[in-house]
Amino acid sequence: MTYKYQYYLLLRKAPQVTLTVSPTPSDAVVKLNGSTQNSITVCAGDSVKIEVSKSGYKTIVANAIVQEDYTYQPTLTTSCKVTVTSLISGATISISDTVNNGVQTDDTAILTTDAGSTVTITMSKTGYTTKTETISNISKDRTYIWELHKAASS
Repeated sequence: MTYKYQYYLLLRKAPQVTLTVSPTPSDAVVKLNGSTQNSITVCAGDSVKIEVSKSGYKTIVANAIVQEDYTYQPTLTTSCKVTVTSLISGATISISDTVNNGVQTDDTAILTTDAGSTVTITMSKTGYTTKTETISNISKDRTYIWELHKAASS
């Protein structure tokens, strides 16, 4: 005896949901899946790449799996640039906050950090006394020009 089976497949379109991004400051640029827009409609369960940026602020990049209509309200934080230049050629400059390390090129090091951060700067060179300073609550761009003193001879 031969049995014949029939299968039925019910296809249903996934519900559409909308992700809206309402940033602070309100004139920040919002990109959703690479396109400049503040709102996108996708199928429930889809992933959306979010990028929110503005000059002078730290960019936010995130991925969201959108299950229902949702308004995301990110607040951008201001960033500050700390620059340290050595008057002693060949000195090593270390500049960091709790997350990032600065980049040194020649006799200058630069670190971009969140406003309100604490930054530690260390400059050293063989034959000189090492200098270290911790600066709390950075609230604007700062530039430091340092020199080192010759180490005392033993």
